[in-house]
Amino acid sequence: MEAVAKSVPTHKVNCVTGKEKINTFTRMDDIQNNGTTLVTNGNLCNGTDDTKQCNGGNNVVSNGVFVNGSSDSEQSNSTTDKVTNGAFLNGSPGTKQTMKLSEMPSFLQRSHIHIADTDRVKRIMHNIIQDGSKKLQIIADWDYTVTIGHIDGNKALSSWDVMEESKLLPHNNQERIKSINEIHMKAEFDHSMTPEDKMNDTIKWYRDIYDEIVKSKLQKGTVAQIVKDSGLKLRKKSEILFKKLQNLEIPTMVVSAGFGDFILEIIKLYNINMKYITVISNFFIYDKQNTIVGFTDPIYPFNKKEATVSETEYYKKFIDRSNAILIGDTVGDAKMDGGIIKKGNILKIGFLNGPERNPEYLKMFKQYFDIVVEDDQTMDTMIAIIDALKS
Repeated sequence: MEAVAKSVPTHKVNCVTGKEKINTFTRMDDIQNNGTTLVTNGNLCNGTDDTKQCNGGNNVVSNGVFVNGSSDSEQSNSTTDKVTNGAFLNGSPGTKQTMKLSEMPSFLQRSHIHIADTDRVKRIMHNIIQDGSKKLQIIADWDYTVTIGHIDGNKALSSWDVMEESKLLPHNNQERIKSINEIHMKAEFDHSMTPEDKMNDTIKWYRDIYDEIVKSKLQKGTVAQIVKDSGLKLRKKSEILFKKLQNLEIPTMVVSAGFGDFILEIIKLYNINMKYITVISNFFIYDKQNTIVGFTDPIYPFNKKEATVSETEYYKKFIDRSNAILIGDTVGDAKMDGGIIKKGNILKIGFLNGPERNPEYLKMFKQYFDIVVEDDQTMDTMIAIIDALKS
């Protein structure tokens, strides 16, 4: 396991300011054939738009759809590709079936799963499954993404809440942290503030909390006990998911604006193997007596993208992982990949937790995430996708 953090050499806080060409039952026109093209009870989608298609080889479609190419608009065929009953058989005379593109997998047809562009999701999932586990990485937020979103309708604790609620924190520091949170939470929901004002307020919020934690003189051992006492819980079947990722040697990069030390402790509590997990977060700096004396360069909700891009060691190690599954619980998380997947495929999954559920939030989530999982406190969707991979 690799925990990534940039240490600051001081006891003070260093504060850094296509539509895919799948139209299963629509007839296409103006098809130009330089080879043999057969379409039976379905359609052939190949070329630069929905009406012009040029084939330099043999393409057979039966009872389903044909999809071939690296993008939504540019596709070229020089081999034989066959589709039977909606299944894509890739390569010279299609000998293996990887995924049915004519229908969405059953686990994505549940009532709490929302998809804005089904064709796009089919294409991305097909490509990820076709490429297999050796090309895949996971990019994950932590609070309310890997951890549960609510308990019986009441919002669950985040790593930040744990510090505020802990009885192991000196009372005076605890009260001041609560006061700081109350002040800045008002700004968080003040719609009259500009984005720049909110960003500056968040920076001050983090700095004030960090200063108060340093003043508390907490010990490293106390931090571990705080997590044990907190009742922080992961989504159901998280251990199963991480075990599957471990078996397939798929790396996971956790990007969190919370407390990295807490994340590492809860991973240990759940006995999750950390060999393939990298945590990019805010970590405590300890002195020789294991007392907190500072923090690493802060990661805020709005600079996750920059934080991921800057971690060159991670990308040197996994440079060949051209596909990714990204999971988060806010629209800001949808951008935390930092644009690192430039030539591959990235499937973005958003967890819309119970307390945040309403039509407007759902509409907004569908604009940023390929798949929105509504009020599901499990990792079932992720597990189903991983199970579909070829190792």
